[in-house]
Amino acid sequence: MRALFAIPLAIVLLGGLGHARAQEVVDAGVSPSALVARAEEAEGRADPVAALEAWQALVDAAPTSRLAGRARTRIAWMQARSEGDFVPLRAMMAFLATPPDARDASVIDSFEETTGAMPAGRVRAESRLAVAGEWARLGDHARAHAAWQAALDDPSAQPSERALVRESMARARMDAGDLEGALGELEDADLDAMTLHAVVTRRLRAATWVPIAYGLFAAFVLAVLALVARSGRAVDVLRSLVRAPLRLVIAVVLGFGPLAIVSWWGDDSLGAFEAFAPFSFAILALSFLAGEATEARGARLAVGVLAIVASLASAYAAVALHGEALPFA
Repeated sequence: MRALFAIPLAIVLLGGLGHARAQEVVDAGVSPSALVARAEEAEGRADPVAALEAWQALVDAAPTSRLAGRARTRIAWMQARSEGDFVPLRAMMAFLATPPDARDASVIDSFEETTGAMPAGRVRAESRLAVAGEWARLGDHARAHAAWQAALDDPSAQPSERALVRESMARARMDAGDLEGALGELEDADLDAMTLHAVVTRRLRAATWVPIAYGLFAAFVLAVLALVARSGRAVDVLRSLVRAPLRLVIAVVLGFGPLAIVSWWGDDSLGAFEAFAPFSFAILALSFLAGEATEARGARLAVGVLAIVASLASAYAAVALHGEALPFA
């Protein structure tokens, strides 16, 4: 029975010892939070050796504290990049600590030369990725692709880093309008399960079908205008529409109502609704015109079918061009 009480007592005592040791650090004037601040300050000035010492001091002083896990992660990260006595890591940290506005072409070019002299290791591979990303940010796609290719050729690059390079190269091609090249880049790297692959595929599909959708909408517009012109009373038709403002109000509500609702909710799909609303308003207004231009049931039925087709086509075009946040786009 005493043994049963001894076990929880031991747990309590061990926990108390860990807390007491952390308290000793606080009493000595060096709290865990102060060691974290010291480590972060060292990393900010690109001094991995001092940062490593501070993180290790935290682990040694308070191994059971909440911050010790973070310290161990940072220690492992820096130790995995210790090639060249931390000199390459110091250069990479200094480059990444530079504000983006200060990373002009000369700064990037200088760091790119530095990466060429680095020994093989994680830092060199990651530095080349950073260089490529900065060239892409400045819009110099030729230099970016050259840096990405150097990262791919680096034997120190990890599989995840190679996948990131391929994805970045594909994204750059997509942004430049080379959708076929972007899709080929992803498929060559066996990255067809990525979200970016779906985006490129969607844009390729849109490049084919959006012009057709616009053509169907234009066919509806021309059909209604031709119907109004053949009625021989185009002026009267337009006047009747003006005399019936309720129809215009209905067209505005149905055309722009969804846009107002989505704007109020702040949904990410707002761009698609903004693109579709003018089409919706135009279809409703033209449908009213067609109804005033003829009373023939066959003609009205044909206009109704064309209106549905034009509405679906314009909705597809709006979603295809602006609705990538939507799951069905």
